[in-house]
Amino acid sequence: MAEMAEGIARVVDGIVTGRRQRSELAAKTKNATTSRHREVRSLVDSLKASRGRRRSEVKALLAQFGRDRIGRREALRDKAAAFRRDLTRGVAALLDDFAKEDCDRTPAIRQLLGAYALERRNAIAVWDGR
Repeated sequence: MAEMAEGIARVVDGIVTGRRQRSELAAKTKNATTSRHREVRSLVDSLKASRGRRRSEVKALLAQFGRDRIGRREALRDKAAAFRRDLTRGVAALLDDFAKEDCDRTPAIRQLLGAYALERRNAIAVWDGR
């Protein structure tokens, strides 16, 4: 009977040892899981904060881009207006020069036309035998 009691004691001891080992393993696993959960949570929080900062930076850059775009548009508009003004002034000056040249040429053209008319009358008179 003593042998049987020793065998049962060894079986009970094995069961107790197995339970204790499983309990320790479960505690280690739980601690590792909790630790990993904290690390992942910390990483996620860090990424969220980083994304928020990045989002703010992007919004600021987009706002700056919009302001720059409006500034460039206004500068181009001013440049185009200046070009149109210069073009209009140039065309007006050219037209004034043409008008002035026409006024200066008018007496000469009238004289040429008058000479042509006189020559033609003389030619008709000669033709008609007058």
